[in-house]
Amino acid sequence: MKEDIAYLFQAYLQKTGTPEEKAAFLRLVAGGQSDEELKELLDGMLAVYETEHSLEVAEADDLFGLIRRQMTEQAPAAVIPMPDRRFGWLRIAGAAVLIIVCTGIVFLLMNRKGEEDLVRQKPAIALPDDAAPGSNRAVLQLADGSSILLDTAADGMLAHESAVDILKTDSGQLTYRRQGQTTGALSYNSITTPRGGQFRVTLPDGSKVWLNAASSLRFPTAFQGEDRTVELTGEGYFEVAQNASMPFLVKTANVAIRVLGTNFDVNAYSNEPFVRTTLLEGKVKVSTAGSNCVLQPGQQAECNEAGSLRVVNDADTGETMAWKNGLFHFEEASIETVMRQVERWYDLDVVYQGPRPKEHYRGEIPRDVRASEMLKVLMAGGAHFRIEGKKIIVTQ
Repeated sequence: MKEDIAYLFQAYLQKTGTPEEKAAFLRLVAGGQSDEELKELLDGMLAVYETEHSLEVAEADDLFGLIRRQMTEQAPAAVIPMPDRRFGWLRIAGAAVLIIVCTGIVFLLMNRKGEEDLVRQKPAIALPDDAAPGSNRAVLQLADGSSILLDTAADGMLAHESAVDILKTDSGQLTYRRQGQTTGALSYNSITTPRGGQFRVTLPDGSKVWLNAASSLRFPTAFQGEDRTVELTGEGYFEVAQNASMPFLVKTANVAIRVLGTNFDVNAYSNEPFVRTTLLEGKVKVSTAGSNCVLQPGQQAECNEAGSLRVVNDADTGETMAWKNGLFHFEEASIETVMRQVERWYDLDVVYQGPRPKEHYRGEIPRDVRASEMLKVLMAGGAHFRIEGKKIIVTQ
């Protein structure tokens, strides 16, 4: 049993394990029956780290004390396994021990921080009005200009437009159900998620769209003509219903993605350096005013402000899809990259004071933790924060 835990521990941290092995490790962590074995593994990891980085005894004690104290201060909440049918992820709900043991170790011991590799204990962070994580929140704007708050609307029929029923399902999703032949001019709806919100919608053709925080999707209540065109701001993941005679088209501010039937993610936030289209299944054509490319599964197209396209082979689809699967996932991410996600998910404003911190982060954190827990992990990785109301001030 001890050997099994050691294997699963290393496989999880090094990302060499299968989805089944990852799930098995998360169950061990959450169950609490293997705490002693896990602490021994942490001891061994720390010993290696001390040898490689010449930690002073007091510094090593500070580091390990931080890990152990956070492990024991909070009892683990329930872990709810929700296997994604395609990606094999487990969505973790409120597992504090998981945050510290898995994510904390990755952040603390595997962070690259230029010439300064030492992670020192930081004072605890206090949030007077701790920000809750995001939830299913969105506003639906109908063709007549009226709006419906989807998070508070009752399940069932919301509206009827152009021979289409608009419903909120008992699982809290928005769906369009065609009831007859639609004629005349197209009418459009839009669904908008605020910062701290996300939502899922099934379009009139059966295509499914997951909207991330601070995003918007505009679409017709019925698809007619030569294609199925929708307009996206922010980020959305699409599972497009196949219809070879009517291609599906996603338009952002400066990129168009044309598909027949496929699964892909589009990140088109205005404050990100690129519009990124990541293909999971099928084939898409990504076009700008000056160039275009065709993506294969596992590839990502990056479009800069000038409209230039670059194709990234072997894209990290795990990092791309983490938000949909209830995770923050970082691979050598800058503090700016991390904090843009914090802003959107916790509805907090981030301000930088002085030189930008140079830390780069690697690891996973469940998106259902409160802002204070997220910031504690980042502080353990080297960042400094000061909280003023709904503003996070980041210092070096």
